[in-house]
Amino acid sequence: MFIVSSSHNAHTVRTPMKNIIKPSWPLLFACILLPFLAEAEEAKTIRDQAPTTALSIQADQLSIDKDKQFSRYTGHVQMTYADKRLTAEQVDIHFKDGALSDIIATGNPVTIEIDDPQGKIHGEAGEVVFSLTEQILRLTSSARLDRDLDHFSGEWIEYHMDTHQISAKKPVEGGEQVKMIIRAPAITPDSTQEK
Repeated sequence: MFIVSSSHNAHTVRTPMKNIIKPSWPLLFACILLPFLAEAEEAKTIRDQAPTTALSIQADQLSIDKDKQFSRYTGHVQMTYADKRLTAEQVDIHFKDGALSDIIATGNPVTIEIDDPQGKIHGEAGEVVFSLTEQILRLTSSARLDRDLDHFSGEWIEYHMDTHQISAKKPVEGGEQVKMIIRAPAITPDSTQEK
């Protein structure tokens, strides 16, 4: 059986009814959504593989401004982030595109402890800035940093979190010079000879 339809002088011949394939709506729907589902799964996999570190913080007060991607913690602030522990009077946390960007702590003094591969670090300063994008910890205003037996003091000290290096400098105008004490074993003539 064939179906023939006519409209005004044009004739259309259609295929036999028994040869028409009825569309499978679930199959058609799956074909349309498959590229989107694959892209969503790939994004989820990338997100799941991204390194995440928990930030734990306690304070007397908290204020959050989601529009500015900013939160402020005040009063007896205690913070732990990865291998870093900090106490301060105030901590401001900045986010960029939903990711943790900078942490700025102020106090009298701010104290920080870090489990560094080259020795435990203890620091104090009027302000401590964690720049997570630069991987730098910056101590300013009467800054002091101890790593094992080594001691650094000055107005500005940086600890590079990725290389574990410490640098310090005197402010451009005035201020104290950088002071450093290194306690290392002395080289003796006996220790330089080959055995």
